[in-house]
Amino acid sequence: MSNRLKAMVGGAVLLCGPVLVLAQTPTTLMAQAQKDAPIVSSERTINLTEENRYLIREIVLKDPNVPKEQGPRAAIGDSLPPGVATQPFPADVAQKIPALRSHRFFVTDQEVVIVDPKSNKVADIVKSQ
Repeated sequence: MSNRLKAMVGGAVLLCGPVLVLAQTPTTLMAQAQKDAPIVSSERTINLTEENRYLIREIVLKDPNVPKEQGPRAAIGDSLPPGVATQPFPADVAQKIPALRSHRFFVTDQEVVIVDPKSNKVADIVKSQ
């Protein structure tokens, strides 16, 4: 490559380099932000904090009087499995987490499956850890 061509390419890189970097930066930043964001199901219809999940585990999963359903596997967004009986949340849970007042639940395999009674779909699942 001739010196004149090298100088032209070098000048173009010097002049356009910052523009190319700036043009890529928002995309790079967006990709980084998306990578760092927690994965949230688009079908989850209730937002629970880790503190809410801890409270549900402590009260519901440790209550020996809560009936356990055998066998049904549920996923967020699924319809309520046939033959599964749901129940309202205990008063102390509903008082501390008002969003759960309108929801019902069942327990299976050490999971609390939260059901939206309006749609009869699984709104969220709280695992025992």
